[in-house]
Amino acid sequence: MINIDENRMERVIQEAFDKVPGSRRWQTAIVKAKQEIESNPFMHFDGQSLLILSPSGEIYSANSTCQCKAFTKGQPCWHRAAARLIKRYMEGALSRNGKNNGKCENGKPGGFPYLVEGKNSGGRTRTYNPSVNSRMLCH
Repeated sequence: MINIDENRMERVIQEAFDKVPGSRRWQTAIVKAKQEIESNPFMHFDGQSLLILSPSGEIYSANSTCQCKAFTKGQPCWHRAAARLIKRYMEGALSRNGKNNGKCENGKPGGFPYLVEGKNSGGRTRTYNPSVNSRMLCH
C-alpha cells in the first residue's frame, strides 16, 4: 500500500475534478483511481508512467495511453487517472523538496521491493522488477 499524504492527495484530486466538470466518466475514473492508489500495493511510478498490477491480474503501463479495454474503446480509464494523479502528486513533492534522490519526503528510501507478476493484454505472464534508479513512490 502506498503511504500518501491524504491532504495533499485530496488537493490533487480536487484539481483533477475541477478540470473535468462535465465528464461523468472521467470523474468515475478519478474516484476509482483514488481507491486503487489507497489500496493497491503493486504500483510503480518511473517519473513518466505508472506501472500497475490491476485487480484483474493484468499489468498496465499508464500515462496518456493505456492497454486496457476502456482505453482501446476511447473511454477514460482509472489507470490513466491514477497515473496523472500520482504524477501531479509527485510534482508537488519534488517542487517542495527540489529533487528526489531516491528518497521519500520523510528521508526514507522510496520504492517498492516487489516483483510484480500478472498477465499482459496478450495473455502472457509477465514479471516486472522496478529499477532502483527510477523515481519511486513512497510506501
